[in-house]
Amino acid sequence: MDPEQNFELLEAAIGRLHRSVGSPSSRVIAEGTVYSHTTVANLLRGRVKTWNVLESVVLYLGGDPADFVEYFPPSAEYLNRNAPDPLMLLNEVRTTNSLLRELIALLSSPAGER
Repeated sequence: MDPEQNFELLEAAIGRLHRSVGSPSSRVIAEGTVYSHTTVANLLRGRVKTWNVLESVVLYLGGDPADFVEYFPPSAEYLNRNAPDPLMLLNEVRTTNSLLRELIALLSSPAGER
């Protein structure tokens, strides 16, 4: 089976399961899992990236994860389609590290020098 077709089938199956239990909000589902409501919302919108999230939500919704195994994983093309730019992430990490160093230096200095 075509990986992109697998993804479409997976997305449809999650949607059916979600609707079958009254379409609880992502916040309600998140409270019953270890994932944030944003992660759950992404899954419900079809942005499935990891088995752990899928399995946890399926279990919370009363489904059987074994019913979803044949559709997972979605194609590599899909997984990379919305991936952030690695250079942008690297710049964010560098900026964060720089700010943390400044904060540590400030907190480490004697009170009179602040």
